[in-house]
Amino acid sequence: MSELRQRVPIAAPTDTPTLDEPSDIPPAVPAGTIQKLLVFIVALVTLPLGTYFVTKDAVFGGSGSLAGGTAALVANAVLMAYIVVAVKDDRAEEEAKKRDEDAKNK
Repeated sequence: MSELRQRVPIAAPTDTPTLDEPSDIPPAVPAGTIQKLLVFIVALVTLPLGTYFVTKDAVFGGSGSLAGGTAALVANAVLMAYIVVAVKDDRAEEEAKKRDEDAKNK
């Protein structure tokens, strides 16, 4: 143990971005996609519940079964709308990527 090793700090690479610099890496999920997802989550919770309570007394005269069925239909409609929007977004992204690739190849 006659030799003692001294710890020498390792210098960080100079090309490492600091917290003050903006990142050039895009987010994994675009902000618009997250916003749409949040809108559909709120709709999936509020619309079926609102439909149930509004139709139970006002439309179906206290019949919880009919109001529940209507709420289930509304929930399915919200899910279908989300699927349609997601597919359209995906297609739009694919077309944009294809246009970018075509422009690079020309």
